[in-house]
Amino acid sequence: MKLILRILTIIALTSIQAVGQNKMEIKDFHPIVTDLSAISTDTKKIDQNGEPSAIIKIQTTEKNFSFDVGQIGIVAQVEHKGEIWLYVPKGIIHITVAHDKYGVLRNYYIPNGIDIEAGKVYECKLKTPHIANKSENRESKLQYLSLKVKPAKAIVYIDDKARESDKYGYVNILLHKGEHTYKIVSPNYETEVGFINIIDKKVKLDISLKSLKAKIAILPETSDTKIYIDGKYLGKSRWMGYVSPGPHIITVKKEGYSEIREEVNLKEKEVRSIEIQKLKPIYGTLDISTSPGNAKIYIDGEYQGDSPYLFTELTASKHHIRIKKEGYEPITRIIYIKENSTKEIKEYLKKKKGRSYTSRYSNNKNESRKSNNEIYYSEDGSLNIINNRNKNSSSFSKKGLGINFDAAAIMGTAELDNNKLDNSLGGYFDVQICLGVSDHFVFHGDFIYTKTESEELNIDGAGKKEHPYFTEMIYGGGLSIYLTSKVFLSGTVGAGSYKINDNYKSKNATAFQIKFGVDDLFDGLGIFIAATVLNGEFDNGSKLTTNRVTLGFCL
Repeated sequence: MKLILRILTIIALTSIQAVGQNKMEIKDFHPIVTDLSAISTDTKKIDQNGEPSAIIKIQTTEKNFSFDVGQIGIVAQVEHKGEIWLYVPKGIIHITVAHDKYGVLRNYYIPNGIDIEAGKVYECKLKTPHIANKSENRESKLQYLSLKVKPAKAIVYIDDKARESDKYGYVNILLHKGEHTYKIVSPNYETEVGFINIIDKKVKLDISLKSLKAKIAILPETSDTKIYIDGKYLGKSRWMGYVSPGPHIITVKKEGYSEIREEVNLKEKEVRSIEIQKLKPIYGTLDISTSPGNAKIYIDGEYQGDSPYLFTELTASKHHIRIKKEGYEPITRIIYIKENSTKEIKEYLKKKKGRSYTSRYSNNKNESRKSNNEIYYSEDGSLNIINNRNKNSSSFSKKGLGINFDAAAIMGTAELDNNKLDNSLGGYFDVQICLGVSDHFVFHGDFIYTKTESEELNIDGAGKKEHPYFTEMIYGGGLSIYLTSKVFLSGTVGAGSYKINDNYKSKNATAFQIKFGVDDLFDGLGIFIAATVLNGEFDNGSKLTTNRVTLGFCL
């Protein structure tokens, strides 16, 4: 008897639970503060009091519902994809939902703390009971839903459950066969809701949300200005792009000018051009004098007048000043002018003097041999001699003996028995003894020393060597051909040896190098780029080949 009573009790409790599960219920009710549907021109409706109705968006995939909010009445009921928009007057406190199939949910009271206000939007999730049929009572089948959303960072809800998407916006999940709801949400985009029917085959769905961003063009009248929105730098001179709707502050700046700040309030999907008036310059004063006077003054690359000179309307910013006078060393300055202040510059010009010069490949020097001659460099960089009557040009010869030093950074690859090693980086040093036979041809003997480091290496089965370094010493010679007075092309052939971590030394090595450079760019200092190929063989018969690119300075 006790066993029978226990069984009956379990059956009764199960029946009560099943009945509870087969009732309609509202799972959630909350306001949507960013939704403007209730006041938008295309979707708003006016209630009997002449005010915009509130909208309750009831999420459900079912149809044929009826609603009641009491004596105040409903303004309108509009079916949308995946939801019902219920237009109601402000101040309602409860809702009754009725359906022929699912029964009645009577007097659902609006949650405490939520007031139904005119022109506001609310969201309500209505859950309907599941009425199983014979086919559903059999074992459910699963199938994939492959969903791609844009933008990729949108939040995806399937059956009110958030689903994680990858960085490309894909969501792949297994769902039971049948109907499911979806909702796609992203800031500054229209929310999309709907339903999908999972069948025997994989279901693919692409959803691109409609943007709510405003498109604006910012057009300052002043050139080379910097443009900011809400403190974020966007670009120079002009800018066009998309901005989220709402209030923003546009700032336009330029050094030496007063900035302009403009507040804008952008609507959803608005297209607007924003013209910014000319910025007003901020001036300071610059007073330049020289000894001797009548020197030419250039400001920011443009000739402005001869010294002494007072500049009363110079923008308050950074400026490049250059002062030049024939026969004197030029002076270059970078100055900063402040608003409503005067900056004084007094310069004493120095006469240009003769300078001895040694060719890169020669020990010959050009010197003044007469006390009444003046040797100086003119502004184009050439050497000139002036006496009391005329001016003659003097050039430099590359004939004779000389010594050259090259120092550089080197990088490239290495191959051991045709197995490519990781890229390496290191240093390069070259000493040359040179013999110039003309202004265009110079023979030279070379001692080249390089040291580079690689990532890993395996030698003679001895195991991996972490960070091995290569030491190379080459003795050779070659010829340099001067294409102009400064530009040269050089080739070198040599022989030498390798070392790897001071443990493995090659029996022999050969090298070939081609170099392109420019002499005397900075008071005798030049630059060059070179490519070098070296081949060596170790005692165990292994062959090593390195390919190097060198960039450095020559003296």
